[in-house]
Amino acid sequence: MATIYDIAKEAGVSKSTVSRVINNQVGVNQEKKQKVLDAIKKYNYKPNAAARKLGLKRNNTIGVLVHDLSDSFFSEYVREINSIFTNELHYGALYCTTNKSTPSRVNYLEQLNKSVDGYIFLGEDVVSKQELKVLTDDKELFVGIGTNLTFDEGVMIDINNYNASYQAVEYLIELGHTEILYICQKEKRIEFSERYMGYQKALMDYKLKSKTYYEIGFEIYEAYEIAKTVKMEIEKNGITAVVCFNDIAASGLADGLIDLGFKIPENISIIGFDDSKDLMDTKNQIPLLTTIRQPNIEMAKYGVNELYKMIVDGKKGESKEFECELIIRETTAEPRAK
Repeated sequence: MATIYDIAKEAGVSKSTVSRVINNQVGVNQEKKQKVLDAIKKYNYKPNAAARKLGLKRNNTIGVLVHDLSDSFFSEYVREINSIFTNELHYGALYCTTNKSTPSRVNYLEQLNKSVDGYIFLGEDVVSKQELKVLTDDKELFVGIGTNLTFDEGVMIDINNYNASYQAVEYLIELGHTEILYICQKEKRIEFSERYMGYQKALMDYKLKSKTYYEIGFEIYEAYEIAKTVKMEIEKNGITAVVCFNDIAASGLADGLIDLGFKIPENISIIGFDDSKDLMDTKNQIPLLTTIRQPNIEMAKYGVNELYKMIVDGKKGESKEFECELIIRETTAEPRAK
């Protein structure tokens, strides 16, 4: 069954132009109007609520596309979004779980378009730049939070990964560490690249040499297994601290090093990233992680308020980059005596 997106693509116009033609509104030249009418006839298109939306009043509902609702990291955002829209603004919210492995993401947008006044995209891989361009052309309202996308025409909210990682390394240096290793994520994503660059810049600013980094995936067992390699770095090259791209990596590494006979932080300091609320499945009881905390609640509040202002006032919101906080706990200390 053809959708309004199919008609817009066939006619070479935006979805809003198709909607204006369907609703007999002014502002469409005859040539474009005829192309839309020809496309409607070709596909035997039956206009639905999405096509008529521009001429209707607000629905008092937003659509939230989230990477993973079961993840405690994203659920914190969702709770805050739901609290503000439902309890304070008396809005409803429709939630869809979608990522790069979810088929037909545009279908989600088409379905939500029938009943929402705007969108919040939460997490990476929930929306593409191409889809954002379509939404912008159609004058749809949206806010992206933690999408790792740059899009000047939209409101995009994220953290300063570079500064956060720099802060973590600087803290270790101030403790007296000079031999600091970094554990990277093997996926070449912007956020992880920025974290590694922050690590490198901190070492450079303090005239310390960058070490060979090691790449792992998202599974905790991968971090556990890399502990053997880190052990060799400790013994051969005098490594006294390790910065990890997230808390899963830090927890798995700590677990593996404990099994290899190391004490944390007496023998090695470890810093994570995210301040995750998930319980890690480790063999050993590991100390509470020193980590980087992302301002999830503040980012959610900002995103909600910007979207609501756009819906009510019709003005474009402002993108914003948030700073993170270093949370010092039990996995970091001054380097061991040599």
